[in-house]
Amino acid sequence: MKLTELVVLIKGGGEVASGVAHRLFRAHFKVCLTEISHPSAVTRGVTFTEA
Repeated sequence: MKLTELVVLIKGGGEVASGVAHRLFRAHFKVCLTEISHPSAVTRGVTFTEA
């Protein structure tokens, strides 16, 4: 199995998680982010907390 065939699960969609998810996606990994129903991120416009 190739590493890029793995699905990476990231808990949370804040600033760091969004950056990591974006980089992994650009490296051809399959990425899944989870988030609570009411995220508390301040910078919601640049993160995946409400995607």
